[in-house]
Amino acid sequence: MGEASQSFWHRFPAQGFPAPANYTAFNHTLWSFGRYIASELNQGQVLTISQITRQFDVSTSVAREVCRAMQSRDMLSTLSGVGSTVAHWGDWNLWDPFVMHLRSDGPQRGAQFHELLVLRDAIDAQAAAAPRTEAEVADLRLAESEVMLARRRDRREEVAAADHFFHRLLRETCGNRLLQQLSERIEGTLTLYDPEIICSALADRKPRSCHGALVNQLR
Repeated sequence: MGEASQSFWHRFPAQGFPAPANYTAFNHTLWSFGRYIASELNQGQVLTISQITRQFDVSTSVAREVCRAMQSRDMLSTLSGVGSTVAHWGDWNLWDPFVMHLRSDGPQRGAQFHELLVLRDAIDAQAAAAPRTEAEVADLRLAESEVMLARRRDRREEVAAADHFFHRLLRETCGNRLLQQLSERIEGTLTLYDPEIICSALADRKPRSCHGALVNQLR
């Protein structure tokens, strides 16, 4: 991407996502603690159990549990005799759904969005080349026409929804279950972003990754 595009990805605002659906007292603390690490702390900063209990008003056992949960995602590493240190975000388990959700609303949201689009382009190229039935090809052509119709109407939410449906259908009909599962994780995370961001990205797509170009590869 050029300099102007890079500045754009890091300019759009955080959206204030709520905690995920499994919202218990423990998960509330886990979510709050995760956002604290992702948004406010830097690599190498030290966290102690006593600090966590005070800041999040939780028991020692809960503080230990949330630390273990973050360590299992490689967000924290243990520092013997001291506590835990914040790992560099690039060392986190970036495919973990919890981490992906956090990055969607933290300082790394722009970087993650770009990374997901790059991955989606690569997967789509493979998925489009897979053999399909005539009915599956017809469904994909119809899905592509829905994207184009929504774009002509300039309805942002409709464009984003049609785009997500097209890409999901493309992967579901490719016959490769590993690609499907990978794409489900990517597409699920992209749905967290504002439709305006999705539409801006679509307008800036390279010709070979546009919906029409992908449909033309179908066989």
